[in-house]
Amino acid sequence: MLIDTIIPSPNEKVASDATTTSPEPSELEGSWNFDGDQIDQDESSSSLKELNSQKRRQTRKNSTATTHTELESVLSDESQYVRRSTRDPSQFYLSKGDVQKLLQKIVTNDEDTVILKIKQHGLTDINTAVLTEVIKALHKNKICQALYLQNISKAFHNEQLQLLMDLLEVKPLIWCLNIGENYEISTDMWKKFCKHLPLTNITHIYISEHVIPIELKNEIRYQIRENRKKHDKHCNIKNLSVIERCTHMWW
Repeated sequence: MLIDTIIPSPNEKVASDATTTSPEPSELEGSWNFDGDQIDQDESSSSLKELNSQKRRQTRKNSTATTHTELESVLSDESQYVRRSTRDPSQFYLSKGDVQKLLQKIVTNDEDTVILKIKQHGLTDINTAVLTEVIKALHKNKICQALYLQNISKAFHNEQLQLLMDLLEVKPLIWCLNIGENYEISTDMWKKFCKHLPLTNITHIYISEHVIPIELKNEIRYQIRENRKKHDKHCNIKNLSVIERCTHMWW
């Protein structure tokens, strides 16, 4: 049996393809302007490059504007974006070898702590954190009789004087105290210290006269003389080796 088939001619096939597939703009000969006039290919390419360049400039401008806006927002909200350091400066001083050595001597009742002159233990730079730890360590010490904490103003503030008062109240063995040349303590705190003296065994003390009123000095001297009725560590011949080294005190 013969089957009739229709084979399109080459011309008809091209025509069919042309009707089903639209040519890409790049396949057109030349380019066209908005008025429908054909323009030169080089001119079209140049215009396209200029358009792309303008778009890139606008993008950069918008990006910069966004960055400035975000930065202003960050700076205006200080409570949320304040940069805080996680490094604790006091830890640097506490970890120093001379500080650790002194703290170890205190808690192990080293003979050098019977008369503890803090500046004679190689501390080149002492701050409030170090002095606080020294006072805390003294709570574990059982042999200290004299304490020299003079001329360490940077470390000795109201808080440290309060810690010292608490220590002296529970350490009756300490009877000699030099805390002169410390200038960061308020007059009110010195007055509080004076009232606290009857709760201690301090019989000999030195405080720089120019940091307290003369009336307060006289009251302090009265209190330490009253304390001499409590014990004889300051005059017992058996304690002479300690007494001889306790100098620069008010009588």
